Parts: sequence; structure tokens; C-alpha cells
Amino acid sequence: AGLRMRKTNKHGTSFIACCNANLPALMEHYYLRVTLKFERAPDLTITNALLRAIVLQALLDLHGEYGASIAVEVLEHEEFTKQSLSFVIKIPTSALVKVWSSLTMLGCYNGVATVFTVQQVSTSLHDCGDDNQQLQQLFQ
Repeated sequence: AGLRMRKTNKHGTSFIACCNANLPALMEHYYLRVTLKFERAPDLTITNALLRAIVLQALLDLHGEYGASIAVEVLEHEEFTKQSLSFVIKIPTSALVKVWSSLTMLGCYNGVATVFTVQQVSTSLHDCGDDNQQLQQLFQ
């Protein structure tokens, strides 16, 4: 089912615009399942707040204050080992490229080498749900 909207262009001509309501571009948020590996176990207690701070630092490093102003919400995380974990973040649809590129480019945090890998991107939290058995195999 499509969404129909009557629009008027700058010349006053009226037309009907049709949009597929199921297109991801029309969604407000993306959910990303991300894995994070540290070269050595960090001297930190991993919390959702810390993971959000790491993501915001990555955005600041690559995209400056504009990047750091992007709304990022860490919804859950699971540690597999002291050096590896998985987490889900919620971001605005318009920020996908900035967030993904920032995570990819961040090479260390607090002097510890890191590697982020975006495992899944979805417009639905349900679709980006736990597939932890597969992820755990990556770390064994």
C-alpha cells in the first residue's frame, strides 16, 4: 500500500506524489547491531553509558561537533569475553552513514586498540534482535 499526497510545485502546478510507506528512507530510526573488540581487556566497566560515550567520541573525532550532536541510544549490550562484546544502538535514519563511518574509523579508545564491526542494520528493533549464538562463534 502506498501513501498518496497532493503537492504543489513552485509554479503552482498540483500533482499527486506516491510513496511506498515501507521504504526504509521513510523510517525515523535505524537499529545497528555492532560488535566491538579490544586488543586487550580495557580497565573499564562496560555499561550502556560508556558504549554511548565511545560512539559519541568516534563521531566527534570524524565529524566534529556536528557528529557528536547526533542522538545515539545504546539499547542493550552483551559481553562475550573481557575483550569482545555486542551491542544495539538506535540512531536517526539520516545519521547512518556518519555513525557507521565513525565506528569503522575509530582505531582506539583510552589507548586500547579497538575494532568495531556493524553486523546488522534494521528499521525494526525486532529484526535487529539477538542472534547471539552466531555472534558468540565469532569470538571463539
